[in-house]
Amino acid sequence: MAQVTTKRDRPIFVHDGFMYRFAKRSADDGKLWRCSVTACLGRVKTDNNDVFIEIQNGNHSHPRDPDSITVKSVITAMKVRAESQTTSLGDIYCTETATLAAQPSAAAAMPTFPEVCMTLSCHRRKQFPTLPSPRTRQDIVVQDTLKTTVSGYPFLMSCGTENKFIIY
Repeated sequence: MAQVTTKRDRPIFVHDGFMYRFAKRSADDGKLWRCSVTACLGRVKTDNNDVFIEIQNGNHSHPRDPDSITVKSVITAMKVRAESQTTSLGDIYCTETATLAAQPSAAAAMPTFPEVCMTLSCHRRKQFPTLPSPRTRQDIVVQDTLKTTVSGYPFLMSCGTENKFIIY
């Protein structure tokens, strides 16, 4: 199974059709996980490498939901691709949701592109920061080599105290 994360990129452990979020470290250097459903008492224990060790409380107050696990794994794959590729977000969404064609119930649970777009954009900005936007003319820094032509004549000059540039 692919890596699954929460909306805030925290890991989710998937076991036996249930999703668990990290709770705390155990005394023997393992990890304790609690069910991702808030009121549920389900608990599991893993080692440091997230290999399942035991069920500490198997009494879940809800049924298994394999569709939400599938949807979360697809969204996680979209986030990874948005960070590492320059492919358009729409194309990433289309190719990743195409994998849900064989599972109509999971495809129905998949959020629409506008609902996922902001998350993907945030992950894209982690890799590709936005350009600075200067507020005044004095905030703009132009390299000296860009201010003159090859023959040495001025190419870019500012005009007085107004926020205007003259380009020759």
